[in-house]
Amino acid sequence: MLSLTARRSARSASSQCWRTYLCQSSSSPSIIKRDFFGLFGEQKPKKYSEKKLLEFSPEQLCNVVSNVEKYKEFLPYCSNSKIIKKEGNKVDAELTVGYKVFEESYTSHVEVNSPHLVKATVKDSSLFQYLNNTWEFEPGPRPGTCWTTFKVDFQFKNQLHTALVDPIFEKASLAMLSAFENRCKSLYG
Repeated sequence: MLSLTARRSARSASSQCWRTYLCQSSSSPSIIKRDFFGLFGEQKPKKYSEKKLLEFSPEQLCNVVSNVEKYKEFLPYCSNSKIIKKEGNKVDAELTVGYKVFEESYTSHVEVNSPHLVKATVKDSSLFQYLNNTWEFEPGPRPGTCWTTFKVDFQFKNQLHTALVDPIFEKASLAMLSAFENRCKSLYG
């Protein structure tokens, strides 16, 4: 049973997302401190990288990846995508992403160096501390093939989002890469 002092300590500490427990033993009381459900520990960045030979040209892949407005039609976890500003090879797009009951919107700044590179960074977001996403396209060993390098590096602002994504992060990254490949198949055969 917690003493009144320990309960007050736990109550005031809960505003900082920590719980303090007073354990009574026959010899002496001890205090145990732990984070709330493990959600408020150290925030760690998420990184994923993959290089893959695909059966499409660099131009075809670059066209699909740079067409941000169409993401809502094929990209998992993306429920909306719209261009809000376009200047030459640079685009700002509002993307709405979600998983289960969570849905958030953010602004992505996309720069295209066709057909070699598409780079996206977060511009305005309550979701991400930072987000860097890079696609590199190099001609493959045969005509109509392409070495595609996909890299994503990000950190959420909210530890709850991190805790939700942790178990599915690698699977979600593979699903995104697969979605772009499938989009190319539907457009180019």
